[in-house]
Amino acid sequence: MHRRFLDRGRLFLVGPVAVLGLLAAFAGCGGKAVDPTSVVQPEAALLKGLVSNVSGALRDGGARAEGLFTEGAAPTGADLAKYITPVVFSLEGEPEISGDSATLTVKMWKPSENPNAVDEYTEVGQTKWNAVKVDGKWRLKDVPLP
Repeated sequence: MHRRFLDRGRLFLVGPVAVLGLLAAFAGCGGKAVDPTSVVQPEAALLKGLVSNVSGALRDGGARAEGLFTEGAAPTGADLAKYITPVVFSLEGEPEISGDSATLTVKMWKPSENPNAVDEYTEVGQTKWNAVKVDGKWRLKDVPLP
């Protein structure tokens, strides 16, 4: 009985010592850590994220939706329902960027009408959206439906 206690005691000490040893060994590897907020994203990736967030942001409303559009450009009233019904928007191809403005080819998708289909979408159509940079951030200016 006393012997087991000593074996467990050694095991109890070996575990933390081993972990500390591994941490010390890896502490110097890899150099300086990168702050993920300092990573600059390519303009196309920023615009893709902007487009893919439209439905959810409009559904949620408030500041999240306002942050995607230039002043007065967000759909309202009866038009708003067309953007937030179960639809998804995606950027097709690369945006055409010229300075602080961009033209985006956007596809609109709706969930499949097949009740057995999960995560299956049907293309509704394609249209062009316009975006502009406002205070260094991309905002949607013109977002017609297909």
